[in-house]
Amino acid sequence: MPRRGRRFGGGGPMSISPYTLYLDQSAHLDWDWLYTFEQNFWYYKYGQGVKAILDQAIANVSAPTVDDVTYYYTICEMGYFKRYIDVSPDQVSALQQVLKSGDTFQVLGGGITSPDCLVCAGEAFLRNYLVGHVWLSQALPFITPKPHCWIPDDFGQDPELPVLTQALGFTGIGFSRLPGSNSTCPVPDPTQSPAGQDWPATHFDFTWQASDGSTAITHWMPDSYAFGNQLGSPAQASQISLFTNAYLPTQDSDPVQYGAAATPYLYIPIDNDFSTPLTGLQAAVTQWNDNQVFGGGAQATNTQVTLGTFDTFITQLQQNQADYPLPLLAPYNGTPYWTGYYASRMALKTLHNRALRALVAAEVFGLLTRPSDTTYNNALPTGFWDDLAAAWMAFLPSTHHDYICGTANDAVYATEQLPLLRGVAGTAAGLRATALNALASMMAPSEDKYPVLVANSLGFARTGLVAISDVAVPGLDQVTFEGKQSAAQISSEGEMLFIATVDSLGYDASGSLSAGFSSGAGTKGTPPVSITPATSGGGYVLQNDYLIATISPAANWGVESLVDQSTSTDILSGTGNDMTFYVDQGGLYQFGNEYVDGTYPFHPDTDVATTTTGACLGAVVLETGPVRVRLRTVVAYAVNGTTIRYTRDYELVAGEPFLRMVTTGQAPSGYSVMARFPLSAAVTGLVHGTPYHWTTQQPLRTDAGQPFWGPPTFQATHNFVLPQDQAGDTLAALYHGGIPAWAHDADGALVGCLMRNTPTSGGHGASGTDTGAHTLAYALRVPGGLGTPDSGAPLQEALSYNTPLRGALLPSQTGVTNGLPQRDSIAAVTTGTAILTAAKPGSFAANSDSVVLRLYSPANQAQDVTVTLGAGLAPSQAVAVTAAEGPWTGPDQGVSLSGGTVTLTMTNALTTLQLS
Repeated sequence: MPRRGRRFGGGGPMSISPYTLYLDQSAHLDWDWLYTFEQNFWYYKYGQGVKAILDQAIANVSAPTVDDVTYYYTICEMGYFKRYIDVSPDQVSALQQVLKSGDTFQVLGGGITSPDCLVCAGEAFLRNYLVGHVWLSQALPFITPKPHCWIPDDFGQDPELPVLTQALGFTGIGFSRLPGSNSTCPVPDPTQSPAGQDWPATHFDFTWQASDGSTAITHWMPDSYAFGNQLGSPAQASQISLFTNAYLPTQDSDPVQYGAAATPYLYIPIDNDFSTPLTGLQAAVTQWNDNQVFGGGAQATNTQVTLGTFDTFITQLQQNQADYPLPLLAPYNGTPYWTGYYASRMALKTLHNRALRALVAAEVFGLLTRPSDTTYNNALPTGFWDDLAAAWMAFLPSTHHDYICGTANDAVYATEQLPLLRGVAGTAAGLRATALNALASMMAPSEDKYPVLVANSLGFARTGLVAISDVAVPGLDQVTFEGKQSAAQISSEGEMLFIATVDSLGYDASGSLSAGFSSGAGTKGTPPVSITPATSGGGYVLQNDYLIATISPAANWGVESLVDQSTSTDILSGTGNDMTFYVDQGGLYQFGNEYVDGTYPFHPDTDVATTTTGACLGAVVLETGPVRVRLRTVVAYAVNGTTIRYTRDYELVAGEPFLRMVTTGQAPSGYSVMARFPLSAAVTGLVHGTPYHWTTQQPLRTDAGQPFWGPPTFQATHNFVLPQDQAGDTLAALYHGGIPAWAHDADGALVGCLMRNTPTSGGHGASGTDTGAHTLAYALRVPGGLGTPDSGAPLQEALSYNTPLRGALLPSQTGVTNGLPQRDSIAAVTTGTAILTAAKPGSFAANSDSVVLRLYSPANQAQDVTVTLGAGLAPSQAVAVTAAEGPWTGPDQGVSLSGGTVTLTMTNALTTLQLS
C-alpha cells in the first residue's frame, strides 16, 4: 500500500524525538454475532465470556503498579457493562475504590453497543449513546464516559459521521476498516485519488470534516482493532516492533522517524473479540523501554511505550495540534469496504426504522398530553414513561454492527435478533397508540357523531394521508376540519382514509366524519386521484394532479410509463419497478462483484421466465379513490428451477407527487433481487440521505479512475435518493423507509436491492441464509417541483411518506370538563430551513423538569433559526446541550429565550436544545 511521510512547514520533514506509543487494553464485545448476547456474556467460545473478562480487568486495575507502569482498561459497550453490574453488584464498590487513585478504568463513548454508522438510523445512533450515558449516570455516577466514537468493526464509514459525533460532544473517532484495504479489492495510489482525496493510509491520524463543517480527530487502526493482541499472553516485548514497523520507520534518518505518523504519538489497540486481558503486559513495556532493539534489525531508539487509552491518545493529538497539525480530510469518504450487508436480512432494516419512528412518535404524543401541567388530568398510564424508556433499551441492541447489518449467523438471527426486533417494534407501536389514545381522551366532548383527532410526530407542518380504524361506517365519505370539507373513503382493509393538515409536532382535534360529500354541496368535478383501465393492453392508469402512471401486463405488471404532469414527459425509458434477479454468491457481507478477482458470480440472470396470467396471478383494483387508488399485481417468476410469486401493490394518493410501491416476496437461494428503474437519461451518480444528513459523495474509485467494482456499486442511503445524470440534473427522487442499498447499473438504470439470500461467505465473516418473505415499501417521485437537498424538501417529503399522520376517533363521552385545546403544537421552526427531529423529556425521566428538542439543518452553512414554542411549554431557560444531553462545549450557537420563542444560530447540521 503506497504511503507518504508527512511533510511540515518549509518542505523538509520535521524531526520528532521522542515518540510515545500507547498500548490500549480492552476487548471488542459484539452484542451478538456467532453467539447470542447471553452466550457471549457467560461463555463465548472458550468459557471466557464477558463476565470473566471484566472480572479479570477489574482485578488488573485493582492490583499494585508493576515496574512503575500503570495498568489501564477500557470498555465501550454499556449493554454488557449493565449486564455485568446487574449480576455483580459488589464490583461497584471495587470500581469506585479503583477510580479514587486514578482514571485507570475508562468507559469509551458509552453507547449500549458499538454501533454501525452506515445503515443504522441517525436518531438511533444518537440514542444508543444517550441511553448508555443515562444508565451510567444512574448506576455508576463516579464514571464519566470519554467523548469518543469507537467503531473498530464497522464495515465502512458514513461520510458525514462527524455530524453525529460533534452533536454528541465527541472529540475523536476510532475505526479500523478502510476502503481498499480488503484483500479482494485493489488499493488505489493516494497520489492519484480523485478530487484531491487524501487517504488515511498516508497518516493514521487526521482531522475528518463533514460537509456541514463538523470535525473529529480520527485514527485509522492500520492492521485491525486486534493488532495489539499479537503481543501474546504473557506479552512479549519483542512483538512491539510489529507496531512500530506498521508506522513505517525511515531507514535513513537519525533518530528514526515514522512516515505514517503526523505527531509524536502512536496508538495500538489490544481489542480482539472477547479477548481476556493480557498477562505480563506491564513487564513487556518495561523490557521494551530498557532495550529497544529486537528481532535483529534496526529499530526506533526514540520510542517510549506506555499503557494508556484511546482518550489519552486523542487528548495528546488535540492538545498538540499547534505544533503537530493533523492532515485535514474534507471530505473523507469511508465507503465502500463491504456493501452487501446494506441489503442482507432486510427485515432487520425495516423493523429497525419502523420501531424508531414509533418510539419517537410516542415521545411526541406523550408530551402533547402536557404531562407536567396539573391543570389537566393526564390520561397517560402511570408507567408510560418508564415503559417507553424500557422500550428504548430493548430497541438499541439493533444498532450493533452485526445486528442491523444482518451479518450474524442463522441461529443468532432466527432465535435472537429477529424475534427481539419484532417484539420491540410491536411494543413501540403500542406505546405510540397508548399516547395517541390518551391525548384523544383528554379532549372535551364533541357534539359531532364521529369526531376525529389527527396528530403529527414530525417537526414541520404537513398535509398527508390519515387512516383511522374502527370507523368504516358505510355512507361516511367526507371529513371536515375547521368548516372545510374534503373527501373520505373506506380502504380495502376497512380503514377510513382522508387528507388532513397538522402543525409541527402537533395535533388537530377539530375534525369530524360525515356523509354527503359525493352527493351534496361538496361534490367536486375531476376526482383528485383516479384509476382507470388503459385504452389498450389490459393495464391500468393511475392519475392525480402530479403524475400519470401506467401499469401493464406487457411490462410484467411493472410501470410502463410515469408521466410528470408539470412537463408532460415520461421520466422512464423502459419498464420501471422491474424485478431483476442477480446471481450472487457474495455472502452476507459482500455482493459477488465486490470480489474483483471474479471468484464469485454477480450478474443479472437472463433465463428468468415470467408468468403474468393464470390462477392467483394478474392484477386487481383494490381501491378506486377519491383519496387513494390501489392496484395489486401478482407475477410468478421461474428462477433457476424455482417458481416464486411476487406481489407488487401500486398506490397513488391525492396531492402526492410520487407513486407508492409495496413489494412482497422472497429471494431465491444464491440471488439478490433488485427493483430496476431505467430513467429518462443514464444515471451516473446518486445524491442521498445519510443517517443524519445528506451527501454528494460517490463510491471511491481506483487510481485508474474506475470504481473498486461494479457497476452496480451500492450506496447506503437513508430516506431519499436523488439519481443524477452526467450533467448533474436530478432525474427523479426515490423515497424509502429502510431499504438502504441503491446504485446505478451498467446501463445507467437506478437499481435498489430489495432482498438477498446468499448462503456462501467467500471466507469473510459469518455465512447465512434468508429464506423469509419480506415486504418493502418505496416511492418514485417525478422531478417537477422537487426541491434541492440543502433546502430540506426531499427529506421532508421522504419523512412524510415514511411517517404517516396518526388519527384517532374521539370518545363520545370523555368525562373531561377541562379539555386540552382543540389544536396544539410542542414547537415549530418559524425562521430558517431547520427541521425539528425529536421532542422528549430530558433523560427519559417521567418526572423530568426539562424538555429536549433536536434540530436538523440541511443547509451546510450557518443559519439563524427561530423556534416558536407551543402554549404547553413555558420554560425559564433554553440552552444548547449535546445529543447525549450533557454540557455543550462546541461552537457558540447564541441560544436565547424570549417568552415563547427560542432563537439561535445553527453553526452545524445538528443542535440539541434543553428547555428547563
